[in-house]
Amino acid sequence: MNKFQKIIFLFCLSFISSNVFSQDDEFPGGSPYTIFGIGDLKYNTSLRTNAMGVQGIGLLGNYVNNMNPAANIFLDYTKFSVTADYGLLKSTNDISELKVSEGNVTGMNIGIPFSRTNGWVMNLGINPISLIGYKISQSGVQDGQSFNKIYSGKGSLTSVSLGMSYIVFKAIGLAAEYNYAFGNIKDESRVVFNNPLITNTRIRSENDLRGSFFKAGAVLFAENITSDKNLKNLTLGFSFHSKASLTSSVDAIYSSSVGEDTVRFERGTFEIPYQLGFGISNKFSDRYVVAADLIIQNWANFREFGISDPTYGTSYRAGLGFEIQPSKDDRKSMWEKLTYRFGGYYDKAYYEVLGNSITRFGISAGIEIPISELNSIDFNVNYSTRGKTDFGLVKDQSINFGIGLNFGEIWFIKRRIE
Repeated sequence: MNKFQKIIFLFCLSFISSNVFSQDDEFPGGSPYTIFGIGDLKYNTSLRTNAMGVQGIGLLGNYVNNMNPAANIFLDYTKFSVTADYGLLKSTNDISELKVSEGNVTGMNIGIPFSRTNGWVMNLGINPISLIGYKISQSGVQDGQSFNKIYSGKGSLTSVSLGMSYIVFKAIGLAAEYNYAFGNIKDESRVVFNNPLITNTRIRSENDLRGSFFKAGAVLFAENITSDKNLKNLTLGFSFHSKASLTSSVDAIYSSSVGEDTVRFERGTFEIPYQLGFGISNKFSDRYVVAADLIIQNWANFREFGISDPTYGTSYRAGLGFEIQPSKDDRKSMWEKLTYRFGGYYDKAYYEVLGNSITRFGISAGIEIPISELNSIDFNVNYSTRGKTDFGLVKDQSINFGIGLNFGEIWFIKRRIE
């Protein structure tokens, strides 16, 4: 985001009015923090990892992982998953309060194993990278005329991916993945006068973004290199997302008393910095899984049309999660057939506001309900809080309900005879 927009944001936080959280069809609003950079980073790996509060960088299993493609090496059969969520957001400051609700499809992924022995798995997916949605209003008086200045924005970045994983040396899973990122960001500023004899003004821009980046991942699993029963399910994971240089093309519309004019700016680039991730997991007593991971990204290297922002720095996200898997007793009850998950996470945003770091803490929980041998439904709930109302800032509180449908098929692989 440019300097002009940032100054507007900070100024409006100090003079926020009851109109700040008004809504319309095109710009329903949302967290003011999404005005920065490319908006809110979306950490949607899968419903399994969302419920555990982690990204699954070192978490193996029979699910499709789009954060670390190397974590797909133990996929037993072709698996297709689609996830969606419905969220409630409450943003408050010392004066006003916003309540917004929204539902979205949060990802579609498919994993196709060609060889269980070699961990040869192909994964394809379409998943969100970031989301923008804000609406800020400021009231004022000039030359005896009252007016409202309204700054709105919405948009998203999405990636389409294709990756492949493979096991080497019987203990290391490696993977590479190509991602094509695309999206559209709309920003609008309006001056609305209460006097109908004065013409309102509007400046609107649409930014189309396109570009590619790559992911690489590795997992080290101890199953084939140790006889220690406490370590045989230990897994270490590493992920790398390359820098993304996105081509930017901006159209702007200016409306005033003299008419409307459309201008196309020169093409430029958004440079999104590379990301590193580290993870670890272990399974105990064949049922109890513990996982933790950390993601780091240095946004001081972010460039918008070649310009950096001195308030951008290192962002990180840390999570710790637990999973209780069903017992293998054939006589288990319905409740014992479910998989239970819970966890928590903490993250720091890549931007500062008025010299303050913006952090978020969240907790999550979920269950997986088997429908048949290969199909299941995931449910989860996530609560988080971000920011604070001190120093003219905004506090976000959100609760999200997620659902995931998992469908399995036996493709290319013969059924395993137990």
